[in-house]
Amino acid sequence: MRKIVLILFSIIPILTIAQNIPHASLFQYNQMMINPGYAGMHDGIAVNSLVRNQWMGFEGAPKNQNFNVHMPFKLFDAKHGAGITLMNDEAGFENNISVGLNYAFQKELADGKLGVGFGAGFFNQSLSNSDWQTRDDVDLLLPNGDDEPIVFDLSLGAYYKTEKLFFGLSVNHLTAPEVKYNDLENGYPYYQRAAFLTFGYRYQLTNPLFEIEPSMMVYTTGSSTQVMIDGLLYFKSRFWGGLGYRVIDAVSILAGAEVLDGLNVGVAYDIPTSQIVTTSAGSFEFTVQYIFKLDIEKDNRIYKSVRFL
Repeated sequence: MRKIVLILFSIIPILTIAQNIPHASLFQYNQMMINPGYAGMHDGIAVNSLVRNQWMGFEGAPKNQNFNVHMPFKLFDAKHGAGITLMNDEAGFENNISVGLNYAFQKELADGKLGVGFGAGFFNQSLSNSDWQTRDDVDLLLPNGDDEPIVFDLSLGAYYKTEKLFFGLSVNHLTAPEVKYNDLENGYPYYQRAAFLTFGYRYQLTNPLFEIEPSMMVYTTGSSTQVMIDGLLYFKSRFWGGLGYRVIDAVSILAGAEVLDGLNVGVAYDIPTSQIVTTSAGSFEFTVQYIFKLDIEKDNRIYKSVRFL
């Protein structure tokens, strides 16, 4: 229990009273979870999963699993993207599950593709009380009435990418969903409204085998802001590695590869830069992404037979 309390005190200065949006050091592989405009950006069906164990060594430390699928499609002579996102987030006695649907309208712009879209979904919160007891019959810090409240969520976003550049801007939790607690008349924010800015550019080095890609993610709720900067070195466009830095939080070691055509894997290990480093083994993150195409175009070739001549 003491370890869980230490974690909460580490989080509170950053989050005020709202639920934290889970970290992702490999944010380049997590765009779909924060920006609905990213839906259908690949030339095929993209399946992505990301697992993160934060602050390993702490009892009740945050654990997060993300899964999403998205694809482009054509309708009424226009290009679109659609996808589904799933998330399971655990921290201490709390467990949060979310399901969302994303849609994006796509437009060719300059040398790239622009997607503008929205996402809608639901969050479900539950508390495990198997390992703790309340002092009174009614705990003022527990949800009022329903032990597993379900709240509606909405997000908007735009994403632009070329062969070398990507840029995204999104606003999540527009509904500012609330969970009502016994000691609060109006409830408290389940997730605060949050804005995300992502940016990256891949540079070709003098040696054609190597490229570098600096990238950045800025996340703000207005009351708090977090910045992460990555620098990756690519070899033959298939193997990559580098470092990342999340301000006042951690240094990340990043590595990955396209092990098969369309199949990418990546890992990240975060070393805390705060006082928590003395009691935590750091954070570990793993992602797998598979992109594949389905040939569903209609065959318009004309065949002739002597029977119809």
